[in-house]
Amino acid sequence: MEGQTDNQQRKVNEIDLAWLAGLWDGEGSIGMRVQKYKADGRTYFTPYAQVVNTQQGTLERVDSILTALHVGHHISWPKPHPWGNRPVGEYKPLWSVRIHGLRRVKSLLTWLTPYLTTKAEQARLVWEYTDSREMHEYKQHWTYSDRELEIVNSFRLGSHSGKATKAISLESLNDYTREVPAEGIKV
Repeated sequence: MEGQTDNQQRKVNEIDLAWLAGLWDGEGSIGMRVQKYKADGRTYFTPYAQVVNTQQGTLERVDSILTALHVGHHISWPKPHPWGNRPVGEYKPLWSVRIHGLRRVKSLLTWLTPYLTTKAEQARLVWEYTDSREMHEYKQHWTYSDRELEIVNSFRLGSHSGKATKAISLESLNDYTREVPAEGIKV
């Protein structure tokens, strides 16, 4: 056929992007994780985006769109857990798509931000954080700025999710992180 190319890679259109953003608004999360590495005891703040669902067709579409956008992601199928008095067999298999790290999350947000509504503020804050960290090109002894700590703390205190993950104040977070190199922060 005339006009066809050999490139059969899936194209992503505006409908796909709006659909993915709507899924992330309703079923997903965008935020900051605190990761403490056991090997060296260092703590890092890392942006993440995650969506969880039980429908395999939805997973396949998410995977297809993210792959076409060249957004690195990880898919997991955790085993159902017994909750309350219901046996494990009564739960549907649950999958999750996770995106971690400055560049990967920023890549996702580049595509989704124009279409997000309920997660727009979280996306804006994570974008601001990634911009700030990228300006320093991951220098080994770069400390977290007050603004970066405010962003991390806004997620840690639950101002976006409705519940706190750990009851800490901005002042206490700043007290022990202000002059400490990024890789040496203790939580």
